[in-house]
Amino acid sequence: TIGMARSSDPNSATSQFYFNYQDNLGFDYVSDSFPGYAVFANVIDGMEVIDAISAVQTYPNSTVPLEDVIIYSIYRK
Repeated sequence: TIGMARSSDPNSATSQFYFNYQDNLGFDYVSDSFPGYAVFANVIDGMEVIDAISAVQTYPNSTVPLEDVIIYSIYRK
């Protein structure tokens, strides 16, 4: 799935997104105090691209890639 990234403010998701490469139960809604993250799409084709992105090296103890990952095109079927 694809979810909206946000700050600690649950209404701050505006432009960044992330791929759920595995279940992220910590991102699920728990309560108004722990509202979770909005998932807005499913990957239906091109999973090899997601696999390649997930293989990119990141900074130690981080999900930030050492080099930018640039997506040039996304299309909707």
